[in-house]
Amino acid sequence: MFSDPGLMPPGVYAWIPELFNQPVWLTIAGALVVAGFVNAGNMADGANGLLASIALVFFGVGYWLTPTGYYWSAILALSVFLIVNVTTGRIFLGDFGSYAVSASVAFSGLALYAAGNVSIWLLGSLLAYPCHELVRVTVSRLLKRQSPLQAGNDHLHNRLFAYFRSKVGNQVVANSLTGCTIGLLSAVVPGVLAVTGTVDASDSQAWLTYFLAYAVLHLLAYRQLKVLNVGR
Repeated sequence: MFSDPGLMPPGVYAWIPELFNQPVWLTIAGALVVAGFVNAGNMADGANGLLASIALVFFGVGYWLTPTGYYWSAILALSVFLIVNVTTGRIFLGDFGSYAVSASVAFSGLALYAAGNVSIWLLGSLLAYPCHELVRVTVSRLLKRQSPLQAGNDHLHNRLFAYFRSKVGNQVVANSLTGCTIGLLSAVVPGVLAVTGTVDASDSQAWLTYFLAYAVLHLLAYRQLKVLNVGR
């Protein structure tokens, strides 16, 4: 962010107290945001099409806001990958791929917000699943005195996968249903609301309400799957 100060111009973050609205603090905050989302994206890359569909919608909204070749290239690449990944389950992002996609999304989010024509809560709503799930898992594990960094199958997508597998039997189909279902409900819905103008992209109050409503639904869905003893 030091090499490209335009990613986090102080003027865009006028709502931050002046003491912290300085290049050095903004750079540190930006680095934490990018690193945090890279971890969240890698965590969410546990079902066919999950991270790819979320990123695809994000870049689609990015292209709608700022039609550039970068967003269009990302859309094409992710579309091809998504089709193969969901239908076969034989090609996946892996750690490097999920890190690259997540970092691209995070930096693109900073650039879109810096342009000043989009609410930060719209961006948060588009990326709600990995963000909320990272927070939920971290808090849950800390309360249990477990490391939030350890691998585990206590994610919502793990439980949803177990549910679908119990219904359809086929592992690839269940895995793809998991990723597409979460991607549809968590990213496609806010993306469509924004692009169709149903909710203005710059309406922070409306998108904050949506973001919080999704958080409640996210927790309720996890709790319901847990009550059903799915994915223990």
